[in-house]
Order: sequence, then C-alpha cells, then structure tokens
Amino acid sequence: MPAMTESPTLETLRTWKPEAYGRKGTKAVANPIVEPLWVGLRVLAGLDHGGSDGTAGTIGIVDEDGDPILDRPEIEAALAVAARAESVILDGYLTKQVARDGTGIYVGPEKISFDLGARMTQFFVGGRIAQTAERAEAERQFDEASYFGPGDIVSLVVIDVLWLDGESLLDIPLLERKRQLESIIEESELIRLGAYVLPPIDTWIGSWRAVGFRDLSFRGANSRYRPGAVGEDWATVPIPRR
Repeated sequence: MPAMTESPTLETLRTWKPEAYGRKGTKAVANPIVEPLWVGLRVLAGLDHGGSDGTAGTIGIVDEDGDPILDRPEIEAALAVAARAESVILDGYLTKQVARDGTGIYVGPEKISFDLGARMTQFFVGGRIAQTAERAEAERQFDEASYFGPGDIVSLVVIDVLWLDGESLLDIPLLERKRQLESIIEESELIRLGAYVLPPIDTWIGSWRAVGFRDLSFRGANSRYRPGAVGEDWATVPIPRR
C-alpha cells in the first residue's frame, strides 16, 4: 500500500486515536445510544480513493496507540469496495465475533423477564450453579475472541464515522454521524455496521448476550467525538443477566 502520508485523509488518520470510554455510570449518559461492546482490537480506518489533486488511492488502519496495522490486506481491500465515499475515516473494531456462521450478529430481540419471584425461584433451585457455568463459558468465549490466530476470519465492525469527503465530522452529534455512516457503508462479509438501539433495551439484551456479548456501550446521542480523549458521556456496563 502507498505510504499513509499521500493524502490529507490519511495524514489526519495518523494524528488521531480512538476516543476512550469514561468511568462514569451509564445513568450519567444523557439520551444514550446503546450498542453491544465488541470484543477485539479497537481501530481507526481511513480510505482515500484519490482526487483531482493527483493523490493516489490510499488505505490505512491504526490501533488505539496510533500504530499502523499492516497485516490485514483483506480488510483494506473490502473497505475500498464497501465505502461509498471519496474519503472517510471510521471508528470500529477488528473482531472475530462476526463469522460466516453469523456469530456475533444480532439475530432479533428477545423479551427477558425481570420478575423478582422468578429470579428467587431460580436462585433456590440451582440458579447459582447455572450462573457460575454461564460466567465460565462467557469468559472462555471472551478469551478466544480476543486472540487472532492463523486462519481466523477477522472482520471490521464500524461504529462511527469521523471524516467524510474531506470534511471533519467531529463536531456533528453522534446520532447524525450514525445516520451518515449507514448511508455510506455497503456491508459485506468483512465489513459490518455495528447494531445500536435507543432505550428501552430490554428486548435486545437476551439476544446480544446469547451471541457472545458481555458488555454494553452507552454513548450520548448528542456527543461529539474527541480523538484520543476520554468521553465524558461515554460509558460501559456489563450486560444484565436473567
């Protein structure tokens, strides 16, 4: 691939890092957009198809420290096809949770009960044992998903757009950035859009947990993006269990 300094988009990408989640509770996040929190490597990905200024088409991916990721040519090739834009910078995850069998992809809402009587009954008839086994299996799946081995299928799940056709979107509210993102990405096996919902979220929790997610992301619908900063209105929380 050409050097990442060959276009304004890729030069900008080199100076940015993903915004981090803060330590505040989710109740402090006003008007949250809720998403399953993907397991994998948080990255920024930039694409510039080239333009009238004579710059060549360039693609780059950087990790949370801003270091280039050079061993995913299949993701770069898929992104070049998926992005319907002249230039773009995306926030997302390289992850194994999206696989050919559909693992990690939302499969439909599941209504779960928060009835206190049912929870007490489950506790007294062995719910504690079942929950221990479930936690152990969840930890195993998390450890497996966190490691990329030879032959693993790794996809890019995109959760945000920060730059579009030469213009910064950092000061655009998150919900509007989400809408723009949906209009410019054509999904494929290797490039996916992350699922997100607005509260209430009860009908989604069971399905997200069932396909391997263990945490939720809360980001304010009106939040702006600050590369490399800690998001004051970004928070994570473990997915509630039954």
